[in-house]
Amino acid sequence: MTYTPKTGAACSCKRGVQRDNCPTCEGTGQVIDFAAIHARRYAERETLALCDGWPFDRMAEHLKAGRFVWLHVTEEQSDYALNVLPPLYVPHGFAIGEPNSDDAQGRTVYAFYTKAGGEWWATYTTREQFDERRRGLVRKLQDAGGFSKWAAGAGVQP
Repeated sequence: MTYTPKTGAACSCKRGVQRDNCPTCEGTGQVIDFAAIHARRYAERETLALCDGWPFDRMAEHLKAGRFVWLHVTEEQSDYALNVLPPLYVPHGFAIGEPNSDDAQGRTVYAFYTKAGGEWWATYTTREQFDERRRGLVRKLQDAGGFSKWAAGAGVQP
């Protein structure tokens, strides 16, 4: 079954062939919230993991394998990342100021750090994807009932 969140607003298309080919409602007669579909797609791919040791090698492994993972890091690790090079500040976080590498699509990725659920998280992603992926991280933590419950479910003592 396809996930099609409807906004509740009626589409202006007419029944029949026009409705069947309507890009706004896709034949449902109600406007579809495509932004919600896109956000959910990212959230479903979000993975959270604990990081033992320094995160850079683990983040690189996930990037090379084409997986998107937020690694839980310590405050010491985030402080190191903040001070190792001049940071690139973004809303709700920062990136190490020098790009790390490119992803499979050839886009420049940075090591991004953010605080969510009272804890620090790190990942490799592009500047354009950071905001949406951070929202996915926050949703994952909210769905889990917070960091402590997520960590307990992962078999870890926070």
